[in-house]
Amino acid sequence: MASTQTCSLQITKRMLVRIFTHHQVPMQHMNLLFLFGRENRMTGGRYDSFWGQVAFGQPMPGLEAPDLGRSGKHYEISFNLKGISSDITDPKTFTPEFPHNGAICNVAIYHKLDIIHGTSIWIITKPGGGLSRYTGAEASGSGGDDTRMFTTPAECYISSLEVHITLARWAGESWWAYFQDLETLIEDRTGPAVLADSKETYTAADLKLLQAYLEKASEAVAVLHTNLRILQPLVMFYNKLLGHNQFSLAQDVRQATEDFTYQLQDIKCDFEGQVSRGMHLTAFVRARKELILELMQAHTSDRTMQLSQTSVRESFFMRIVTVVTLLYLPATFVSTLFSREIIRYEENSDEMSSRFSYAAFWRWIQIGLPLTTFTLVATIVAFRRSLRSRRGGPRGYLS
Repeated sequence: MASTQTCSLQITKRMLVRIFTHHQVPMQHMNLLFLFGRENRMTGGRYDSFWGQVAFGQPMPGLEAPDLGRSGKHYEISFNLKGISSDITDPKTFTPEFPHNGAICNVAIYHKLDIIHGTSIWIITKPGGGLSRYTGAEASGSGGDDTRMFTTPAECYISSLEVHITLARWAGESWWAYFQDLETLIEDRTGPAVLADSKETYTAADLKLLQAYLEKASEAVAVLHTNLRILQPLVMFYNKLLGHNQFSLAQDVRQATEDFTYQLQDIKCDFEGQVSRGMHLTAFVRARKELILELMQAHTSDRTMQLSQTSVRESFFMRIVTVVTLLYLPATFVSTLFSREIIRYEENSDEMSSRFSYAAFWRWIQIGLPLTTFTLVATIVAFRRSLRSRRGGPRGYLS
């Protein structure tokens, strides 16, 4: 049983080569172990592989080793399963936003059974270990249930089927809690959004959090689909063994294999139920995400409307100021002009020098009033032309 606390296996290349060489593990199983490499950047959640081989004919030279319980006639399979493990400390999972006590982990499984000597080999690779309490007794043949026997090849074969059942049940035992935690978190965060009198406000951080929940639910559905794709060829492999003309244990293990098939069918049904629940959860998250987005857009629209109303009021006051300025601008210009020494108005006698000058006032009226009228008319004409150009402009353009 290989284990690790991270994604890489705590084992040297020399140790791995010796173990695989001694047990004659094929290279096909290495594809599953690459997921645990230190340089691997893939999570392996959506990767599934099943490989099986039967060698019941004349053994190749060098494969027979009676002292090691090897006759050269055996079958071997390699596959992987995914499940929820509470033995892994995943920094992406143990967060305040997602406090579920567990993480999705990948398990690589290799099994070989000698049909003559009954020698059974199991190599199970899982991050964090923790599967020994499920498969230790079955894989080693010591302790556990008294009904498990390893005295004959047929009994070893039946015991190996029990290990398969145990692994399949482990792969599906904690998904209900995983989905329950997701549903609770999503409902707690987005529940007020469906209330008519709710005043809850949402931000972009809430959308990011919902997107994270959606990705976790989608990943869980994908993982459950990979488990289903593994169980189907596993059942087919053992059913084909019964029909092999050189499989000497067929008569003794036929009933056990049929029972094994029925049990795996029940487990597959449970997986399908979890897949259905996960797909409903993803649809639920998408619906809540759209609702939150609509509420944010509605809030933004209300804010935009308020700003627009404020802008309208400000523009109205600016128009008033502009009109008043236009009314006084020509007169101010004329007064400023007359205040200069360019034009002087003087009376002939000294007594009249301090009196009101009607001539200057009349000249101010003659110049200021037409100039004011001309300014207002020019402004009105320019404004009307601007409105006409906006109404009659080409469609699709903002003027």
